[in-house]
Amino acid sequence: MVQPIFHPGSPEELIDVLCGLIDFTTGPNRVPSTARIVLFMEASHDLAIREPVARARAVMETSITGALRHLGARQPQVGAAALMACAEGIILHRLAHHDATDARPIVSMVARSALA
Repeated sequence: MVQPIFHPGSPEELIDVLCGLIDFTTGPNRVPSTARIVLFMEASHDLAIREPVARARAVMETSITGALRHLGARQPQVGAAALMACAEGIILHRLAHHDATDARPIVSMVARSALA
């Protein structure tokens, strides 16, 4: 069984953690996060980069899968994939457009759907 790196006690706590990560990634950690996005693009045609990028993503997805399982999700892997896609999209949009729109309503909708 996959164990979460964090053990949220509620859906709200999971949403808080994910939104905090998005805020950190696109705020104080903006420059390294932008470099990471460039590496993602480079990984599309460079296997040497693709493997470590995929491993790093897998660690995060595994953590979210475990957290969803801990909260009682019926399909934690599917929910984790949806939350990862959601977070990655928000991060990319924020970095590319210098947009600081609140991610909470979107993350909340996806997280609650993953737990339904």
